[in-house]
Amino acid sequence: MGTYIVGDVHGCFRTLEALLHRIAFEPSTDRLVFVGDLVNKGPDSLSVLRWVQRHRQTAETVLGNHELRLLRRHFGLAREKSSDTFDDVLTANDRADLIAWILSRPLLIDAESFAVTHAGIPPIWDIRTARAWADHAARWLRQDPPAILERLRQISKEDGIPEGLPHIDDRRGATQALYVFTHSRYCHSDGTPCWNSKRYAEKDPRAVKPWFAGPHPAERRIFFGHWAALGVVELPHVVCLDGGCAYGGPLCAYCIDTGWLIRQPNLDFPDKYRRGSD
Repeated sequence: MGTYIVGDVHGCFRTLEALLHRIAFEPSTDRLVFVGDLVNKGPDSLSVLRWVQRHRQTAETVLGNHELRLLRRHFGLAREKSSDTFDDVLTANDRADLIAWILSRPLLIDAESFAVTHAGIPPIWDIRTARAWADHAARWLRQDPPAILERLRQISKEDGIPEGLPHIDDRRGATQALYVFTHSRYCHSDGTPCWNSKRYAEKDPRAVKPWFAGPHPAERRIFFGHWAALGVVELPHVVCLDGGCAYGGPLCAYCIDTGWLIRQPNLDFPDKYRRGSD
C-alpha cells in the first residue's frame, strides 16, 4: 500500500503504463495523485484522461494549465495551435463526460502531511488561505467556464493578488487564484505572484524569485509540476516532479510512504529529449 504523487504526464500513456508497472500499482490499496497537465504535447491524451477517470476511486488529479487549454478549445475560446495534440479528446464520443469530469477537478489537494497543486502556492498564503482560494476559484470555473477562462487570458501584472479569504462574489480574485495554481512560477520580493513571469525573469532575474525560494508558511510539503525547465527538485518543503515528459524526459513519481523518487524513461518520445518550460 502506498501513496504516489505523479508528475506531468502530458498525454504520454505508454510511459504512464510503464511507471504503473514499475511501482506495481494496485488499485485496491494504492493511491495516485497527479499534479495536473494530464493532456497535450504527447500522443495519447484521451487514454490518459480515460484511465485516470476510470480509476477515480484511487487516482485523483489537480487541474493544470493544459487542462485549461483543452477547456478553452472545447468552449470555442481558442484557435487550434500546431502544438495541440488533444484532438482525440475533442472528437471522442465521451467528450462531454470527460469535459464535465475535468471541470470537477480541484486546484489543490490538501492531505494534511502534504499538498499538491500544479504550479505553486504563493508565500503570502498559509494552507488555510490557499485552500479557501482554490475552492473559490474551482467553484467559479465550474459555474461559468467561458467567462473565467476568457478573463484568465487577460490577467496582467497590475491586478495584484488577494491576501485575505475570498468573498462569495469575488470573480476577480477567483481568476487570479486560478492563474496562481495553474500558471505561476515566480513571485516578487513581497511574496506576491509575478504575472508574465517569463518576461520578468528574462528582463531582470534579480527582480523575481521562484515562489518556493525561502520560508513558506503553508505547513505542508508541497508537490507541484509545471516547470520542465527547472526539472526535478527535491527540497525539504517542496518537490517539483516535472521531469520534462512532454519533451522526451522521464515521467516522475514520488512515494510519500518511503521517499522513493522514481524516474520512468519516456516510451512515447524515446528518441527525443529537450528541456522545456511551457
